[in-house]
This record gives sequence, C-alpha cells and structure tokens, in this order.
Amino acid sequence: MDEEPSIRANTTVLLGNMASYLGDATCRRVLLNAFTRALKDVFPPARIAGLRALVATKQYYSAGGCGWD
Repeated sequence: MDEEPSIRANTTVLLGNMASYLGDATCRRVLLNAFTRALKDVFPPARIAGLRALVATKQYYSAGGCGWD
C-alpha cells in the first residue's frame, strides 16, 4: 500500500522470490492476498509482477483453498 508505485511492484517481486523460504501456511495466508491485491494495482508493472508471482508460486494454492470450487 505504498504511495510509490515502483516500491509496490518490487515488493511483489520480492515476496514471490522469498516464497520458497516461507512456511506453507504463511504462503497460503499471505501470498495469495498480496498477489491478488497487486493484480488490482493501477500501476501496470505492479499488476504484471502480481501475475508473475502467482504463476511462480502456484504450488502453494489449491482451488479448494481459494474458495473457487
């Protein structure tokens, strides 16, 4: 929620890169929320970073866990 758009984009990239060092429960709780929020950002690079991070961390999510079933 930073005012600087590039910081939002870089934070999303960082979270995506750090995912393998976080526990599974933390990934499920924090990452999905952060990355879907990034998809709604008005700054296009932040939206792209959110999408790439979701794809890079897809092993942490399931359709049942996301409420999409």
